[in-house]
Amino acid sequence: MLTSVQNTRVKEIKGLHQKKNRDREKVFLIEGVRFVEEALAAGVTVNTVIHSPKLITTLRGQELLYKAENGGVELLEVADHVLEHLADTENPQGVMAVLPQLEQGSIPPEGRLVLLVDGVQDPGNLGTIIRTADAAGVGAVLLGEGTVDLYNPKTLRSTMGSLFHLPVTRVNALEVITAMKQQGWRVAVADVQGKVEWFEADFYKPMVIVVGSEARGPREEILSIADDRLRITMPGRAESLNVAIATGVLLFEYIRQNNQLL
Repeated sequence: MLTSVQNTRVKEIKGLHQKKNRDREKVFLIEGVRFVEEALAAGVTVNTVIHSPKLITTLRGQELLYKAENGGVELLEVADHVLEHLADTENPQGVMAVLPQLEQGSIPPEGRLVLLVDGVQDPGNLGTIIRTADAAGVGAVLLGEGTVDLYNPKTLRSTMGSLFHLPVTRVNALEVITAMKQQGWRVAVADVQGKVEWFEADFYKPMVIVVGSEARGPREEILSIADDRLRITMPGRAESLNVAIATGVLLFEYIRQNNQLL
């Protein structure tokens, strides 16, 4: 058991809270029983499970460690105060894990619905968008330039484990949607200045739905090649919808039109 926060291994793990270290090592941190369970259940590679005595006070925690050990995952035991030092949350549950970064490359996947997130900077919004995309059965989430780091701790927590359920790929947004248009995909961009109501759009073709920056909206370069610029008319007095909420409206309209609801 590691008992000192000055231990070299502890310092290395603590350093993964910084983006530059995550990117250099090509790994990221998750924490909490449910999140680590999701990773193990999804079958993604888990390098190390870091745990403290607090974890094994529950049967659920014991089962998590058993599954990790049987899966060949390295187990690193630390004292409770060391795990508290490593954790990003105020009341850690006694377990964290180190995983290889999951981004898949730049080739859009096959399917009928892809979401492109371009310039969304709030980590909670990005995590909620990924979770919503997972709920809607989206084939992949593409992250354009200026979008917040996928491995930001708040982003990760907000996904609720959904990043293990679908590809999430960082891309050059303009290049990718231009190529996808040439392959027959339709591009619909959420735009408060759009002329097409979200429920009037033709969602019966393979579709790339684009949502842009919370502050600035979609980039002009992307708007210029959009097939549809979709607006969500609001009868109330709010200036705009939260980008994650707007994303949910558009994704589930696609589902409704294609009769994919159970």
